[in-house]
Order: sequence, then C-alpha cells, then structure tokens
Amino acid sequence: MLLFRCTSCQTEIRVEPPRMPPSQCPKCSGSVTLLRDTEPPPPAEPDLQIGHPSHLMGQRIADQRTLVSDGKQLPPVFMSTIIYRLSRELGPLDATAELHRQIGELREHPEVSAHGFHPVARLVARAMDVFEVNLLVDAGGSNIGKSRSRAAQQFLASDRDIWIMADEDVDASEATLAALAEAVGQGAPSVCMAPCLMRDLETFNVAFPEVVVDRALPLTGAKVRTAATGGLGLVAVSREALVRLLPLCPSFLDEDGETRRIFFRDELFGAEPPIWVGEDLSFFAMLPPSVRVESLVDGGTTVHDGGLLDCKQLGDCKPMPLHRVLWERYAQMRGLTEHRAAPAELAPQRLPELEPEQTTVVDGPASEELTPATSGAESEPDEQEQPEAAPQL
Repeated sequence: MLLFRCTSCQTEIRVEPPRMPPSQCPKCSGSVTLLRDTEPPPPAEPDLQIGHPSHLMGQRIADQRTLVSDGKQLPPVFMSTIIYRLSRELGPLDATAELHRQIGELREHPEVSAHGFHPVARLVARAMDVFEVNLLVDAGGSNIGKSRSRAAQQFLASDRDIWIMADEDVDASEATLAALAEAVGQGAPSVCMAPCLMRDLETFNVAFPEVVVDRALPLTGAKVRTAATGGLGLVAVSREALVRLLPLCPSFLDEDGETRRIFFRDELFGAEPPIWVGEDLSFFAMLPPSVRVESLVDGGTTVHDGGLLDCKQLGDCKPMPLHRVLWERYAQMRGLTEHRAAPAELAPQRLPELEPEQTTVVDGPASEELTPATSGAESEPDEQEQPEAAPQL
C-alpha cells in the first residue's frame, strides 16, 4: 500500500499497486508527496510446477510459445531495445526494418545458423518462441537515459506486467529469458538482472552485498540472488517496481511536447568532488526499499559483445566493483547502518529452517576505485570488435 498526501489540503490518498500513483490531488488538484512505502515484497509462491523443462535447456518443443504451469501460460511481456549502432550504419528507418526482417527470418527458419544475425534479433526471436512479445524499438536513441525513460513510460501505458530491457549487443538463451520473467512475474515489486560479461571478459556487471539470499524459482528451476546494483544490458522489471519508483521520478518536457517521467538519468553522488554515476547504477540507487533487486546466478547463458557467460560459472568471474559512495547510497536507500550489510528482512540465516532459500556469505567489495559510469553493456564498441557468438543452447 502506498500512502500519499496533498501538499495543499493535506488529504491522504491510498494507492494499491499496481494502480498508478496520482499525479495530483483528486480533491483540489494540488501536488502530492509519498508518505509511506513500507510494504515488503510478497514471498514467492511455493507450489508452482512444470512438467518437463527440456525446452529451457535449448531443446525445441512442439509449441515453444507456451510454458505451462497448471494449465496457465506465462504472462506476455513488454520488450524494448535501443539499436544505436545499427541505426548509425543504416539510418533509423532502415535499421528498424532490418531488425524486424532478421527477427522474421529467424522465426520462419529456426534451423538456420544464428551467426551473422544481430545479437538482439536473435534474442527477440528466442523471446517470441517463449512469450507473446510486445516489442518497442528505439532506432538511434543517443541519450540512453532518455530512451530508457520513454520505454518505461510506454511499458506503464501497456497492458503488460513484465518489462524486459535488452541492449542491442546482448543475446541470451530461452532459459535465461524464462527465468527473468518468472523472477519478476509473481506479483512482487521486483527487478532481476541477467549477468553479462564486461569487455575485459573477467568481470560481470552485477554487484552483490556482503550477505545475500539465494532463492529457487520453482517454475524454471533457476536460482536468483540478492543484488545491490548492476548494468542494464539484460534486465526484467515488474510493473509494481516502476509504480513504487514513480513518485521519486521528476518530470521532463519531451521533444514531442509530452510530459514524461525520468526513470533513468546520470547522477552525481557524494561530497566534493562527487562521482559521476551512469543511468544504470543510478536507477538502482533510486529504488525504494520495498523493491526486490536480484540477479540470476543459475539458469541459462548470456552473450555480451561476443563474450559468453554461463550463469553457473559466476564463481570463475569477478563481480563488478563499486565505489564506496555507491555502497553508502545503497545502505541509505535500504535503511542500513553499515554500507556492506544486507537488509534484515533478507537475512534468512536467522531462520535456517526456511527452505529452499539459503543464505550465502560472499566477499564484500574491497575496491574504492570508481567503476565506469555504466556497466559497459551500452558503451560504444572498440575499433577491433570481437566476433559475435551465439549462446550454446
């Protein structure tokens, strides 16, 4: 439950997610402010079952558009991507047409090799094999924060409850996509990242707090872990998460004359001199404490700019380092006294009988060097690009 108060007449307004928060007081049209947002995310449903998960391991089945649980189809998804690189090569209109052509060809001829196709075309084609996809393509958006904010607004205006953001140089397996959708599709205000290798091929774009909770997803069999922040190369967001974030987002006048909310923007954090934080990390720094933030740690593969990562092999890579200012911001938003501690409500080591959840203690961040403003999944490629690889599905 979200509680708002009018700054003029002091009327209190209660909103039950996923309803949209009010933009003004219904009584006097005055501005409103958020008073309380303390509802914890609901627990995962423990009784979901699925018959045979072979399609989540890369094997094709008769009807890939349907993952069945008790006779119900997984929710349809809203999906968005920004094809800046392709638009720079072909122009916005031709780039959009080429992307849709590649998606159509991969859908009509699944037996052809995926090599030579744009990474996000492969990803969307796989998503369409699993879900009913409402696709938004931003052709040539050069301001990533503005493009993502526009996509967030269109997602909220749609009839979908799950939003999957994907960068144009990211691909992933069907198992990864299904796990992302399940992680945020259980009615909770939640965000779930699919870890991607950064361009050093040794670091992945997720940072974990010192104490984490592992949660098993009963439908897909994947595992997710409490995360602090990360990149937005491939991430799923629930409608409820954006509804809770909406009151904290300022508005801007867009180029088409419409007023929209700023969900993603570069920020300056810390004392003088402040650190510059990109739109991906600042998004997580703004999330209220009732929004659950997690990352896949078991359940599929991702490919970023040619670097393939099996989620089961995260232990062989390094998590993304964060500047101490970002850890302090994380603690502030989560109401903690120590910047490397996990939220109390996410610490089941006090309740060891709770299964299948497990608590894992991992090494906290030791580096105080500034991580680049973005995760690397949106930055421009080097002159010598690595050949793109398709996931080993």
